[in-house]
Amino acid sequence: MIIFVIDMRNYLLAILSGILFSISWPVNGIVYFVFFAFVPLFIIVENFDFNQKRAAWKFMFFSFLSFLVFNLFTTYWVFYASPFGAAAAFILNSLFMSLVMLIYFYSTKILSKRLAYFSFVIFWLSFEYLHLNWDLSWPWLTLGNIFSAHPNWVQWYSYTGALGGTLWILVINFMFLKLYKFKKYYELRIRYLIMISLLFVIPLGTSYLIYNYAL
Repeated sequence: MIIFVIDMRNYLLAILSGILFSISWPVNGIVYFVFFAFVPLFIIVENFDFNQKRAAWKFMFFSFLSFLVFNLFTTYWVFYASPFGAAAAFILNSLFMSLVMLIYFYSTKILSKRLAYFSFVIFWLSFEYLHLNWDLSWPWLTLGNIFSAHPNWVQWYSYTGALGGTLWILVINFMFLKLYKFKKYYELRIRYLIMISLLFVIPLGTSYLIYNYAL
């Protein structure tokens, strides 16, 4: 019964993550949700029982489910052009994203928390870079491209490219994870709220300066 409840919770968290990504995406998306869309998946990792049978396969399934929801809701229109191509794109792209999450899953077991967080950022940025520079390129779901409807937010892309936006999103997601983990500790929550605020204000302020004064 306990295992069933835990699995249901993980199903719900995985689907929630996929929905948060989906409703963040252009066109007419609510971009703010992307800054904590990874958090439900991170919570699954934090609470996962590594000792259960086929732990990696079970986590891979939850991760794949999340990214499949994301891919289906954001790129469903590809189906109208090519049903087979769309199915292949949905499955492969979800699989690639899930593999990055699986590497992070294992890294939390063998590395310290900070190193695991840092390694995930490196893994995801490497995945997106590869995904932009090979024959199976699929740039539509590069995280940094989510700000295409808000160019005034990311004028610093002229220096970092879209991967700079991806880095911004990933770091803030980890800050929100910390905020969730320390929900019972008021002082720590205040500290992370301040850090999250600065992570929003500084890049946005920099973009405003570049936009208005052509730094």
